[in-house]
Order: sequence, then C-alpha cells, then structure tokens
Amino acid sequence: MNDLFSLCTNLLDWLAKQCHTTYRAISVCFNIYLQGGILLIAAIVLLTCITIHKVDSYTEVLLLSFCLAQVVIVIVSFIRYRPPLDYAFDLCVRDLQDLARMLHLSYQALNIIIFIMIYLFCLISDVTSVIYLSSKQTTIEANDLITENISQSINQIDTTANLIVFQSNFSRVELEVGTMPSKDNDSVIFCAAAAFTAQLKDTFAYSNIVGAYITHGKHYNQYACSGKYGRFIYADHQWQFADADNHSLLDSAAAKGGCAFTQWWIIKSGEAIPLARKGSQQNIYRALCEKDGKLMVAQCRKVIPYELFVKSLQAYGIEFALYMDMGSGWNHSFYRDNTGTEHILFPRTHHYCTNWITFYK
Repeated sequence: MNDLFSLCTNLLDWLAKQCHTTYRAISVCFNIYLQGGILLIAAIVLLTCITIHKVDSYTEVLLLSFCLAQVVIVIVSFIRYRPPLDYAFDLCVRDLQDLARMLHLSYQALNIIIFIMIYLFCLISDVTSVIYLSSKQTTIEANDLITENISQSINQIDTTANLIVFQSNFSRVELEVGTMPSKDNDSVIFCAAAAFTAQLKDTFAYSNIVGAYITHGKHYNQYACSGKYGRFIYADHQWQFADADNHSLLDSAAAKGGCAFTQWWIIKSGEAIPLARKGSQQNIYRALCEKDGKLMVAQCRKVIPYELFVKSLQAYGIEFALYMDMGSGWNHSFYRDNTGTEHILFPRTHHYCTNWITFYK
C-alpha cells in the first residue's frame, strides 16, 4: 500500500509541475473534482439508460440505488471540499485521517481504497451496466436478422431497404392475454406483443394492460392511457383503426366476440402522428398496419431512428399504423412458414409480456 501511495503522490507531484500549480491544488482538482465529475457523468448516463430501457423491478431498484448513492456522495463532496483549494486539501486530509483512525487503517491505505479501488469499482460498474442495458435494447442475434432470402409462406413477406413486412393469410385475429400462444400450436401463423404492459409483474393481471382492450369478446378498461392513442378493432372478419376515444366501436366488437387493443398512433390516414419520443431514438420498431385494405405487420430490418421508421412506412404506402410493444424481450415473437415450421423473431429474455396480437390460419 505504501509503495502504491508513493507512486500516486509522485504522479500528482509531476502533474502539478506540468500544470504550474501546487501539489495540494492538483490533489483536490484530480482526486475530488475530476474523478468525482467523471463518476457523476457516468451515474447520470446510467440513470438515463434505466429510464429508457425496461428492466425487471429488482434490477431497477438495485441500479437506481447505486446511481443515486454515487450522485449524492459526489455532490456532497463537491460542496464540502469547495475552493479555496488549500482549504479543501486541508479539510480532506483531516477527514481522511479521522476516518482512517475509525477504521483502524493507515492514512495511505485509506487513500488507495477510496481513490483507486472504490473509484474504479464504481466507474467500471457504471460503464458495464450502460453497455449491458444498451445491448439488450439494440442487439439482435445473427439468426434473427431478416434477409431477402426469407421463405415466402402463409405469411407473404415483402422487404424494403429498412422494412420487413408480414402479410398473413389469416382466417381470424385475436388478442391473446396472460399466456403467449404456444409455438406448437400450428394454427398460429404470426404472434407478437401488442399493447403496452403497465408494470413488471410476476403474475398476470387484466388491469396491467395499458388502454381499453377486448379479448375473446370480453371488454376490459382497467388501466388508463393518455396521449395520442389509437385502437385496432377486429370482429366478424373485419377490422378498423380508430381513435382511442371512440368507445362505441368497442362495445360493438365485444358484442360480436371480437378483439381490440390500444396503442400509440404512428400513422393515421397517411399522416404521421408525433409521439412523445425523440425521432432520433434508435431501436428495432414494429407496427400493425393497413395498406390498400390489407392488414400487415411492418418491422425494421435493422436498428434505425424512429423518424426513419415512420418515413419508411409512409414511403411504403401505409395508411394506418399502430405502435407495437418492442425492446428486449418485448420484441419476442414468431411466425410460421408453409411447412409448419416456426421462426423466432428475437429471443425471449423475460416473462413480463401480457398480451399478443395473434393471427390464425
């Protein structure tokens, strides 16, 4: 410890000479302001990632607590060891000496533990957590990438530079809730998450699906939604896209044993509807769409900005489009080809999904 401490002090002394200042000043600027500032930025970036990416509740609490602890400690340190620098240096030395006596450590050892070991642990933890959360949102397995060679089947598949479009030859559509339809059910030809799930829960609750919806003719409106929401409604082999405040269509569809779900509008009558998200935010996006009186699902072929996804839908001629829940795990879906073989679109990474738009042959 003493040798490492001597090495660090010699490095700071050399740095002070290069900056034409004192050892005391450079110690405060480097150990407190610079290292603290880097930790503060890393913690804020991680907090941003946590709010953007959906993670399970245990991980979220753990990461949030870790981030907030860093932010509080750094801000308190900035306030306590504020300039003048000589005053800040003397105060910091006294605090470290007092803490070293309390912990029965040497002053040198405590410096190494705080300014090297704990600092590197926090910084590495922040960076690896950000990389992990970001990769969960944007990484696709190699066998999930969609190419022009994908088999034409029960699902007629079209591609553009940015889109893969599934048009299923279905006999009926249903919003399944609670349990995802089995891949062993050969009557299912396409299945993907539809409405948002309100909270990450280990058990299913009808109230945990955002917006009014109908499943197998039963109408639920347990969890309110706000913003520019639309609705997909299906009954008697006919479908309709409508505004979320049109409740008469829901009652009629429920009476006919149909289905419906509520989601963000993306395109309405050919016009893009602004959403409460940045157009530059990149992801693999998916939408339930209508073009020329045909129902289809359009999905990005690669990670692209949201605004480019919308423009690609419009260029394809989409007249109506509703957002479909995506992100790591939420994008888990599958389709079936004409041999009956299912093809997985994105791996299943959690079990929090609550509802799926399902096309049956």
